[in-house]
Amino acid sequence: MGATVIVPFERFPAELLTRVIEGFVSREGTDYGAVELTLEEKVEQVRGQLRRREAFVVFEGESESVTIVGAREAAALRARLAEEGYEGEEGGEGGEGDEEG
Repeated sequence: MGATVIVPFERFPAELLTRVIEGFVSREGTDYGAVELTLEEKVEQVRGQLRRREAFVVFEGESESVTIVGAREAAALRARLAEEGYEGEEGGEGGEGDEEG
């Protein structure tokens, strides 16, 4: 039951996705530069990253938690899962358009 999977963000109801993103930006402590952004602005930035496939939602089965990772971390996770022979429910859906560059 400890599977880790990348979950396409489109599968989340809008309100739940917003809560996941709010939790992520609240705990990240990310530096947004000289101008402090509101929670809503941060949420919209992350939502845009999800749409552009620059960030991905990950479910950690062992801890039963959901988080958001960047494209490079998601690519590394996919590679590790492939090495382990795991083909998750995510399939090709979450991998479309996530080329590095």
